[in-house]
Amino acid sequence: GLYTYYLYINLRQLFKGIVAISKGNYKRKIRFLTNIFTPFEITFLALEFNKMVYEINVSYRKLKEYNQELKLVNEFRSNLVDTVSHELRTPLTSIMGYTSRLLRQDIEIDEDVKIKSLKIIKRQSERLSRMVEDLLVIPDIEHSNLKFEVEKINLNELINDSLTLIKDFKNHNFIIKNKQNFFISSNKDRLEQVLINLIENASKYSAVDFQK
Repeated sequence: GLYTYYLYINLRQLFKGIVAISKGNYKRKIRFLTNIFTPFEITFLALEFNKMVYEINVSYRKLKEYNQELKLVNEFRSNLVDTVSHELRTPLTSIMGYTSRLLRQDIEIDEDVKIKSLKIIKRQSERLSRMVEDLLVIPDIEHSNLKFEVEKINLNELINDSLTLIKDFKNHNFIIKNKQNFFISSNKDRLEQVLINLIENASKYSAVDFQK
């Protein structure tokens, strides 16, 4: 009778442990009532069950960490797609716009305008190529090892070039008040993209003329 009683008590503990794990409690261990009436098999079963619970709990924690990392990777991928599509749109729009302009047969384009348009197409094509190459340095960006060339830049000329590359000003007027040449040290491509983004945002979200 004592043997049957202790066996029943221990089996109930095992049943409770199994139910707890099925409900997601991966820390639930069991403690069997052991004495001289407890069979060795029951004690062994308790040890193996608790060992299994421990391994499941460790695996569950690792899975949560992997899921968190996967979530961050998905967010990074989403942000990357949005950023790349936005950054590539400007040079592509300029190339398509000036190419279409040069191919028009209904208007006569003088030589200076043709040369200026071809220079813009060439510069934007080179810039587009460099932007594509920049995609290969994403691991460096993640590890804060990104490096870029710095050169002396005429800021007024760069602003004018940036204005040239924007097609839709939303009926806004952009005026450069500083007529003197102002030089800074920076990366030309990246600074140009910053200026384009600023001007486009000002044109898109401002209700009045934006002056610089």
